[in-house]
Amino acid sequence: MDAQTTDSIHDELAARLEAPEAAKAPGAYRVEEVLKVSAAETTQLVYLRVSGGGELGPYVRKLIQKDSGLGGVYRILYDAQSAGKRFRQLPRVVSIAEKDGMAEVLMEHVAGASLREVVESARAADRWALAGLLMPAVCGAVIELHEGFDVPVIHRDITPGNVICPEAEPATPVLIDLGIAREWQVDATADTTHFGTRAYAPPEQFGFGQTDVRSDVYALGMLAFFCLVARDPEPEDRAREFNRSQVNAVWRKVIAKACALDPEERYQSVRELRDALLEAARATADKAARNEADDDAAEPEPDAPLAKKTARLITPRNVIVLPIWALFTVMCVTLPFSPDTNMEDHPVFNIVGYLLWMPGLFTLIAYVLMNKRWLEENVAFFRDHTKGEAIALLGLAFSLLTVVWFVLAGLGR
Repeated sequence: MDAQTTDSIHDELAARLEAPEAAKAPGAYRVEEVLKVSAAETTQLVYLRVSGGGELGPYVRKLIQKDSGLGGVYRILYDAQSAGKRFRQLPRVVSIAEKDGMAEVLMEHVAGASLREVVESARAADRWALAGLLMPAVCGAVIELHEGFDVPVIHRDITPGNVICPEAEPATPVLIDLGIAREWQVDATADTTHFGTRAYAPPEQFGFGQTDVRSDVYALGMLAFFCLVARDPEPEDRAREFNRSQVNAVWRKVIAKACALDPEERYQSVRELRDALLEAARATADKAARNEADDDAAEPEPDAPLAKKTARLITPRNVIVLPIWALFTVMCVTLPFSPDTNMEDHPVFNIVGYLLWMPGLFTLIAYVLMNKRWLEENVAFFRDHTKGEAIALLGLAFSLLTVVWFVLAGLGR
């Protein structure tokens, strides 16, 4: 369904909701699922019952306590949309009603997967491209909040769960949950504190100043870290200046600046951050392309220049590395059976060393030296881990094998 058709349906529904008590009567909604509950807000997935036994929906309904100070931005968004503004990456607010000390906000339900679900289900090797595609697009959603109104609206809770990749347009994420969003105030020195998701919220959100557009820049920087590492950022990550194996130097520089504790040291707008993210994505893609060329990957067919190259196990580099690995491995496993090999002294030590430890060492060295693209595309372990993670895990396994080797040798004396 295209945006124009969807908007016409929402306009018609909004008119019906403003009709005399049609949707305000008890039982007007059928609650399909309770999505979230907090002290001041309940979020539900609902269907609106209509005459003749039919239903419209699904929709998201938020019930917000009026004295909580939450949800004011939904009215701002509703007024703007009612005046004819359309926001591609913000949800459509269909109606707002007040009753029994509660604000009832009805809005479109964006069908799709959350950014958390998308990233956590992606292969480790694909996260670079995924972050390069989605992070600038998420910035676009935040720019609609910051620049689409007379006064910038600060989201203050940009997290992997509050970004939805729609089924129809997964590369055009929608920013949801504006419950704690607020308008920027010119003369304010601080604002409400202890709101937001701590891993993504900047210091000023916890009582150290007023939140502004740079507060959302901070959250977006942390979100970029999540997209690359597939877990929420922790205090230790900042202490290490975001130096993780999954975050290369280009992305690390962008994330560190976006997440500076002092707002003056961050990117001063989301547009500026988006430009930096696009440049980081281009630099990473260029480097990957150069590495692919160095790995002697197959050339695409002339009539399909954009076709994805198929990884090959037999490349010029592997033609050198793999036969040498096989030769040394075969020599090791056959030596215990040679009459010229002295197996009488420390027999357990020799057997484990020849059959396990030395082949393990050669395998680890071969993995470091070889062209790994075929493994990364065809072997589950290497698909799900970056090169650095795979080397670290293989190195750990080899270290444990070494410990076992010496323990068995001691027992076999």
